[in-house]
Amino acid sequence: MGPEANSRRYALLPQMKDYDRVGTEWVPYLMFINRKGFQSPSCNTDEHGFRHTHRGDSVLAYRQFTQAAAPKGLIMGGSLAFGVGASHDRATVASVLNQRPGLTWWNSGGRAFNSTQELLWFLVHLPKVDRIVLLSGMNNLLVYHSCARFIPGLGGFTNDVRFHRLMRLNGSLRSVGRVAWDILKTKTREKIQRLMKRPPIIPGPREQARPSFREIIEILERDLEIWRLLSASLGCSVRFCLQPSPLWFKKVLTREEEELFAILDARGASAWLPLSRHLRDAYPAYRNALEQVCQRKGFPFLDANELMPSEGWLFCDRVHLTDEGYRVVADLLERWNGS
Repeated sequence: MGPEANSRRYALLPQMKDYDRVGTEWVPYLMFINRKGFQSPSCNTDEHGFRHTHRGDSVLAYRQFTQAAAPKGLIMGGSLAFGVGASHDRATVASVLNQRPGLTWWNSGGRAFNSTQELLWFLVHLPKVDRIVLLSGMNNLLVYHSCARFIPGLGGFTNDVRFHRLMRLNGSLRSVGRVAWDILKTKTREKIQRLMKRPPIIPGPREQARPSFREIIEILERDLEIWRLLSASLGCSVRFCLQPSPLWFKKVLTREEEELFAILDARGASAWLPLSRHLRDAYPAYRNALEQVCQRKGFPFLDANELMPSEGWLFCDRVHLTDEGYRVVADLLERWNGS
């Protein structure tokens, strides 16, 4: 993304400058978590990597949440649950829900987490709660089409190209030289393209036909079966909400959304155009398969795309929301949780 385009993006959404800096940390089992102890005007994380959750005018520390009186709830998922795009920690779904009477909510979102990472993130901490909302679904589909190595039964994860590149080092000079040469070629190509004012070539999604999504659904069904067992043993309820995306419902784009989408499309056109087609085409079958899995596990299912308003500035990109978008989703979850 050129400096002019980035400046315009930051002019529309100043908070994105903070999100571009948050980053992740490599950890055992989960592969990565949100960067710990990150501080900025719009987004902050604690010593565990949880994003700050607000209750009233104050930040709710994790220990306070675990010791709070019931009923309590978790908002789990990837970067949308984390709240990428919100102008402040107070504007995430969990914090907005904490402005209303009822449950005390905690933001347990992990940037770029798939369903297995969400599950492991919960198991690592194992807080005692009464309700868990899985505000999720997009990352399993994204990873399926864009990761370098999708392994049936295990799946894939975000940034796996970087991981496999590092693993190829293997302590040998030959491997070091090979990886260094790969990096040098990539950097040289990107520099030439910048000089030519062309967008960099980003590896695109795999093009092989995958009509049934069997591999994704099998992983989701396994993870939701574990959630079912945990729900029964821990005495908490679990609900699944398929997160919204303008790829998945008829959104009348605002001027701001059109401009932001155009900036991001120009940044990674070679990868995004085929990937967006995969995501859009997959939605009907993917959504129905998810609902059927939830029905088999006894989990209430909600597709937020069916209830999102068609107008208003709700998205900062095709996955993440603005403050108004997060408020709308919080309203949907509040009505759903009360049903």
